[in-house]
Amino acid sequence: MPLLTGTRVLACENGLAGPLCTRLLADLGADVIKIERPGVGDVTRGWDSIANGESSGFVWMNRGKRSVALDLKDEASRPALEALIRASDVFLQNFTPGWAAEHGVDEPAVRGHRADVVYTEISGYGPDGPYAKRNAYDLVVQGETGLISITGTPEEPARVGVSICDVGAGSYAAVATAAALARRAQTGEGERVSVSLFDTMVDWLGYFPHQWWHRHEVPPRRECAIRTSARTAPSRQATGASSASRFSPTSTGAHSRTTSSPGLTCTPTGALRATSRGSRTEGISSPSSSGPSRLTAPRSGWSSCRPPTSRAGP
Repeated sequence: MPLLTGTRVLACENGLAGPLCTRLLADLGADVIKIERPGVGDVTRGWDSIANGESSGFVWMNRGKRSVALDLKDEASRPALEALIRASDVFLQNFTPGWAAEHGVDEPAVRGHRADVVYTEISGYGPDGPYAKRNAYDLVVQGETGLISITGTPEEPARVGVSICDVGAGSYAAVATAAALARRAQTGEGERVSVSLFDTMVDWLGYFPHQWWHRHEVPPRRECAIRTSARTAPSRQATGASSASRFSPTSTGAHSRTTSSPGLTCTPTGALRATSRGSRTEGISSPSSSGPSRLTAPRSGWSSCRPPTSRAGP
């Protein structure tokens, strides 16, 4: 039986970090309910249509979830939303700073409906500090944390090809949320989980920040090299009219350059239907143990992460 079978997650999420977090929770057996804007849905739905007509990014980040269209700005949607919160063990949001409070789904509001909820938030820079109110993007965070300073070449700095800051933050948020659920099982108390892209990426830099903090050294870009006692570095050998690339071990050189460095500073499993036009939620059911499912055709009022077409809730 999957680890999180019987756990329900309600997600106000968009983009990558939040959806990846809840997808990992769904992979572990959680029943994930994804709230999307009526008629629009998650921003990744429009990336492409190569996955059998669906967006490849959306399918990757949202497999195993259910999707419901709710307009959180519409007071008529509040009864359905509040019923979903009361039926959920985890509430996750990863929208821009201030969005949750503006839409009545910040931690105090959510905990007012479910006192023992695990409230998970993913942000760019954390809940406090001088950058707390700023939006963040993967490319920007790769630069601000110094990741770009150790990738590419001296002539051509380069970002990591995948959105590594989002992926890292989503992964850390999933682990922290699972840990909070484990603690709640012991204490009966809710938890708050707060993960930022910036903090995650600084941690993923590993020992590089320590080189600055303790020796004021920044390692040079190593291109394809691996920093070990005997690193593997690329060398080229001419073979006729073309050049074939091969790898040969070389000794690790010393670092001497100094510059500035950044600081440390989140299955369809039974019927669930609601209406945003009324004041009651019908058929709230407990998740079954069937585990995550693949994307399937939408049913009445619900879709398995298909495009939302109405205001109807689960």
